[in-house]
Amino acid sequence: EQFSGPFCRAIMGLHAGFTLSETPLQRASTVSGPIHIHAGESLGDVKYARDQGYGGPVSRLREFGLLRSGSLLAHGVHLTDAEVQLALDAEAWLIHNPTSNRNNQVGYASPGRFGVRGCLGTDGIGSDMFQAAKEAFFAAREHRHSVDVVGLLRANHQLASELLGVRLGRLQPGYEADLVRLKNACPTPLHGENAIGHLLFGFHAGQVEDVWVAGRHRLQNRVVQGIDVRYQQGRIRRVSKALWEAYRKELDS
Repeated sequence: EQFSGPFCRAIMGLHAGFTLSETPLQRASTVSGPIHIHAGESLGDVKYARDQGYGGPVSRLREFGLLRSGSLLAHGVHLTDAEVQLALDAEAWLIHNPTSNRNNQVGYASPGRFGVRGCLGTDGIGSDMFQAAKEAFFAAREHRHSVDVVGLLRANHQLASELLGVRLGRLQPGYEADLVRLKNACPTPLHGENAIGHLLFGFHAGQVEDVWVAGRHRLQNRVVQGIDVRYQQGRIRRVSKALWEAYRKELDS
């Protein structure tokens, strides 16, 4: 029940273009629907696409019919403006991952280029979107780049609404009642003129006390509701250990 209904949808994940030969892309092209892929995260991804005779990673996806509406193209650090425009024309989403990009030292995406289809992500380095917003802001400052961090977060709501077929991101009739309550988050008054300042310089995930999804309490007093968290964490550790053992065995063979 936790993973059914309108709040869960599977899409095909292809990791990154430089890890994919022509054959898996051809196979992927037979599966309908949007995809998730790392596009232009590193210069190596761009070089690989061009060595195969394509203009870049996005052009390569287009040739295989994989540049589809609703697709998630992560990073986009080394995409040319023309490749970015191809993605936008196809109504794909471009996901800015500033923490991951800084950690991997791959460069800066200049996410202002992504327009209204630009979103914010973490690439799996934590799940703290408050921190991701801060990283996006400070990375833009470092590179003297103009970026609308609130716009990136707002686009995340639009992305989820589009892929899941629900209405998110507003507190009004017709929208799902997704709410987050933070505890002791505002030592100074919060109002419309300083809300962004609180977001960038104050709020953090440790303050999240309650979460409602579609009006249902999913986190209450910092306790996850509806699942056995300790059991799931133990299961994850066991599966992770088995995966790494299989990986090392493959490397040794």
